[in-house]
Amino acid sequence: MPQPRLYTRIEYIKATEDRYLLLDANNEEGRATSMDHLQYDSPEWFAWLETLTSFHFAGKQGFFTARKDQKKRGKGYWYAYRKHRNKLFISYLGTTERLTLAHLEEGAAVLTQKVLHNSQSDELCNAD
Repeated sequence: MPQPRLYTRIEYIKATEDRYLLLDANNEEGRATSMDHLQYDSPEWFAWLETLTSFHFAGKQGFFTARKDQKKRGKGYWYAYRKHRNKLFISYLGTTERLTLAHLEEGAAVLTQKVLHNSQSDELCNAD
């Protein structure tokens, strides 16, 4: 897996702890600090996500970079981005209120399927 450039991360760690690690670099020092005190899918969780403009998610089903597209009116909308073989895959995640861990995992699974489908299509095209 390529090393992400974002230091604000939500990452699943199975090998040692079977849990999600939350790191936030959205602070004055610019250093990643642990946000493990947050309860997943709680009001504090959603309030923290609302302060972000982007983060990297690495879950059980795959990984992506999430970016908030802020509209002039209304709320921002989140999109998941993943690049594979110089092709960018995008999936709509919704508003911050929808960003539960389960929904983030679903988004990772959708992008993983898009990447796999594209890879298989490339292999079929190149088989000639």
